[in-house]
Amino acid sequence: MAFICHTLQNFQVGGSSDNIEESCATFTSRALGVETPLKTTHLIDNCIVPCAGKKKEFYSVFHGMIREKQVKKLYLALVVALVPTGIISHYMRPVNLAPRLVSQDYIEGWHLCQLEVLECKEVPWPNADVERTHNIEDCGLPSKKTAYECRINLLTVKTHRVRAQLASIGAPIVGDSMYMPSAFAAISNPLINLFGEQRKKYSSDNDKVAAMAGWILCHGKEPNSVVGLQASQISWNDGDHFYEARAPWWGRGHA
Repeated sequence: MAFICHTLQNFQVGGSSDNIEESCATFTSRALGVETPLKTTHLIDNCIVPCAGKKKEFYSVFHGMIREKQVKKLYLALVVALVPTGIISHYMRPVNLAPRLVSQDYIEGWHLCQLEVLECKEVPWPNADVERTHNIEDCGLPSKKTAYECRINLLTVKTHRVRAQLASIGAPIVGDSMYMPSAFAAISNPLINLFGEQRKKYSSDNDKVAAMAGWILCHGKEPNSVVGLQASQISWNDGDHFYEARAPWWGRGHA
């Protein structure tokens, strides 16, 4: 049996040694009155909602379906620039540290990341009350009149892949204080991104290492609150199991 939980932003989903009693899995188990505590099957970043949980016997089965790409996940992303529809491909550095660096060109050993933008439409920028309620980080945006909502189909599964890929093409996610600064830096000076289309060529490995360190410094810190990204649909068994989240935080009130 599986349970789908729509969590509050920044609410701890999976328990660790120091917060096992204050996690989504523990509280949901208590609310349902189950004897065996639920385990987390699938979760996104802490700044993204919602997540899915399940009973122990379903754990390995569900992860096997994810590995075999039998689970379909659709996201909604609120970004600052129009994104063309179609498949976007990058290669992600195989280092388990943020920020996740991506390249538009193949680099040996880097992981392929792909997403498909199914739709991108203009929407009003969330009003001041909505931003204040959800504590959206400003990130130094020069204008807050128009945003764009993208519906995205994930083709590969990598941590931060949606956030890093959208920022890499100049359309960072609203409130994403980690990747938005790097996107603006690359727009101002395309040569600063040594993995971008207009990257600078370096004559020595030392120069390239220094350039990578500089590019990493162009990124900010992880958001302290929710960002404009929602896991909006999840389904498996050819749609026999289909779950859809409520409207995203930015769609619950506009000026």
